[in-house]
Amino acid sequence: MVKAANAGGITAIVALLNAHRDSEDVQQFACGALHTVLCSDPGSDADRYPKCLEVKAESCGIAEAVIAALNAHRGSEAVQLHGCRILAYLSGGECSRENRFRLSVRQSGGIEAVVAALKTHRGSAAVQEHGCHALENILRFG
Repeated sequence: MVKAANAGGITAIVALLNAHRDSEDVQQFACGALHTVLCSDPGSDADRYPKCLEVKAESCGIAEAVIAALNAHRGSEAVQLHGCRILAYLSGGECSRENRFRLSVRQSGGIEAVVAALKTHRGSAAVQEHGCHALENILRFG
């Protein structure tokens, strides 16, 4: 994960999200790849937390790109699932120690995008789970 981030993976994926907003497939796989790069556990040792991921994610507009994907592809369960997982991560735990990501998610319409995902995909337990987790983190820590 850190290796992909250091190689420019986060920035490249966000650029894909922004360049191909109309392609549901690109949005789905790009959000899935971002989730893997950002959210995979680097190890149980807190000192190994990849601080570089915070900096890279913050500087490339990841929250805005993911929220745009959620809004553009509301009917895609896969985009909604991956997008909600990313927003849950960006808004909670280690990643939002200093409120930078939560604020970015809130200001970019993240709450509204997640609520729309929950309403649209009521039959998807996975979207419901990760959407609620995202809302919990966005609202609880602020």
